Amino acid sequence: MGNLGGQEILVILLVGLIVLGPSKLPAAIRQAGRFVAETRRVAAGFKREFQEAIEEPLAESKAALKAADPRSAVSPSKSSVAATAPSSEISATASAPDPPEDGAPA
Repeated sequence: MGNLGGQEILVILLVGLIVLGPSKLPAAIRQAGRFVAETRRVAAGFKREFQEAIEEPLAESKAALKAADPRSAVSPSKSSVAATAPSSEISATASAPDPPEDGAPA
């Protein structure tokens, strides 16, 4: 009923008034309102249960993947490794010559 405007509702009420008469129309409108409300409640409950059924396994699988992923473990960064390495290792790696590009031994 999301696309019904004022004119459409007025036409429906007029047709209902002609078909049902003025004595039965208010009861029919109340019954229709209860039906719409109950339908919305059932749809919202179904949607909630469906989302819970989908999200629970997804959350569990994401947690399992995070626990199994070796990259998710905290690894020391390069700066912290260089700060803890002895200074002789740092200077040796910093002054190592580049290998020749033609593949000949140095």
